Amino acid sequence: MPETSESLSGKKKILTATSLARWPWVLPFFILLLVWFSSPNFRWRTDAPRTTAYGSDFLQDWGGGWIVQSEHRERLYDLEYSHRLQHDESLLGFQWPEEDYYPVVYPPFHYVLVVPFSTMPYRYAVLVASILSTLVFAVSVWLLARFYFPAAQNESSLVDRDVAGLPTLTGNDQGDALRRTDAKKFALSFPGLMIALCLFLPWIACLSMGQKSTVLLLLFTGTFLMLKAERHFLAGLLFGLVAIKPQLGLLIGLAMIVKQQWSFVAGAGLMVGTLTLVSYLIEPTWWSDYFAVVARMGDYSESSGYLRHDSHSLWGGLKFSLPGIGATSIRVIGGLLAAMVLACVGWRLRGAWTPREARFDSQFAMLVLATLLLSPHLFGYDLTLVILPLVIIVSQIGFRPTQTSQRWLLVLCVAFFVLSGSFARLAMTTGVQLSWILMFAILLHSSSITKAWLSQITPDPSRSGDSEVGSSLESSSTPAAN
Repeated sequence: MPETSESLSGKKKILTATSLARWPWVLPFFILLLVWFSSPNFRWRTDAPRTTAYGSDFLQDWGGGWIVQSEHRERLYDLEYSHRLQHDESLLGFQWPEEDYYPVVYPPFHYVLVVPFSTMPYRYAVLVASILSTLVFAVSVWLLARFYFPAAQNESSLVDRDVAGLPTLTGNDQGDALRRTDAKKFALSFPGLMIALCLFLPWIACLSMGQKSTVLLLLFTGTFLMLKAERHFLAGLLFGLVAIKPQLGLLIGLAMIVKQQWSFVAGAGLMVGTLTLVSYLIEPTWWSDYFAVVARMGDYSESSGYLRHDSHSLWGGLKFSLPGIGATSIRVIGGLLAAMVLACVGWRLRGAWTPREARFDSQFAMLVLATLLLSPHLFGYDLTLVILPLVIIVSQIGFRPTQTSQRWLLVLCVAFFVLSGSFARLAMTTGVQLSWILMFAILLHSSSITKAWLSQITPDPSRSGDSEVGSSLESSSTPAAN
């Protein structure tokens, strides 16, 4: 039977929506090309010594993985050995200043996981790692866009929603039509979110410096979505990988224990335990050496190469902004502020733990912000993780909030986004680190308007708990982002 003009027009619209949903994947890789050609960290030269290491911080990962697979693997945390390795021109293919180096500071299983990169020549391993970093960033944005794109509220009973928020077909024509409607809305929201987040400068700094913050962003995003789908054990397994930077997993792990989320705790424990056991079986001395490194990390911020103006945690911000007071005073002030952060998080987490409900979104956003604030070390590239709480908060309140408290929260989020690439420069100019102050203000403000958020939720008994997933906390049933 020949297709009618109406059906052909419908197919054309679907193809157009599909195309819109595909082209944003190209944008992050275009940014990567710009980084490759503009950043000195990716300019390969052998005719003269370099001023910085090719690939920047990735040299530490690659070097650690190389030691793990070598016959001298027991020397993984040997400072002299790793320093000599990082300046071996015959191995790396370039020279750079002998006085500079990247300390091996991550847990042993981190270096076991990066061994595949160390089987490649360093020059090409840097490029492969940056491509994968860009890919996981794009996947994180895609997952968030799928989860928070506007849903067709009127016919929600016709569909079920999977972990990423896309509707699942019920097999009837009306459900198919709804699927096409949601697909077009997703296609329109995905490019906008991708364009916006590609302009978030911390992730570009992450690319340029060969860091792993995009991987951590994907782990946090995946954990959040798995929890929303009530797949607690799988969420725990995924979150266990955050142990590659263990300080970023402590607060959320503690919150899960307090809320008695034992399936999550079991999954995370299984992952961390497995990674720990494997690394111990490879080389038992690694863990004692690693804990010796951890014991010295308290003095890390006092080392000559520590970028104090690019330190964005509560502790780093206080040390930079208040250089004239003693270490004891810093600890007292920091302890009081840290107690305020924990009090806000604890107050927000009170009551039932219900990931399917919309209130959980802001709870998780606050946990991530508090994790970053309380981290002992947090540099500019680590601010890539702020993407997740920013997207959650803005998706909840929208760009045209009706309440004054929400307007102020939106102003704080937009200010952080706009200034994200200038925090270090502003700190050098003003002597004040604004990043942690803005994160602290967002956290406090989110906590203070919790009642306002919850009062706007008007649950409909006829709809399942899934209908709240990804919904706005505006009084309107249509997401404000639309």
